[in-house]
Amino acid sequence: MQLTGVPFFLCTVILAPISLSVAMVFWSRVRGPRFVRAIAVIAFCQLTAVLVVFVMVNNSNLIYGSWSDLFGTGKHVRAAPAAPRHRAGMSNPLRPRCKRPSTAWTT
Repeated sequence: MQLTGVPFFLCTVILAPISLSVAMVFWSRVRGPRFVRAIAVIAFCQLTAVLVVFVMVNNSNLIYGSWSDLFGTGKHVRAAPAAPRHRAGMSNPLRPRCKRPSTAWTT
C-alpha cells in the first residue's frame, strides 16, 4: 500500500468514523478510572481524525512520496556535505573583513 495511493487514503477515511463508533460502543466497557478512560478514547478518535488530515495534505502536496521517504530509510537520503575547514595562515572567507574601531578619543 503506497503512502500517496488512493487505497491508503480511503482506509484512513473509513477508519475515522469507525473509531468514533467504537469509542461510543466501548465507552463504558473500558476499564480504569473515568478520567483516564475518557482521555484514552478521545485521544484515539483524535489520532484517527488527524491521520486523515495528514494523509490528505500529503496526497495533495506530495510532501513524502513513499514510506521510505517518510521514515528516512531510502537509499537516496544523504547527509549534507561537511563545511570546509579553515586552515591556519589563510583568511577565513566566511568572516567579514572590517576595520576595527579606533580606541583613541577624538575631540
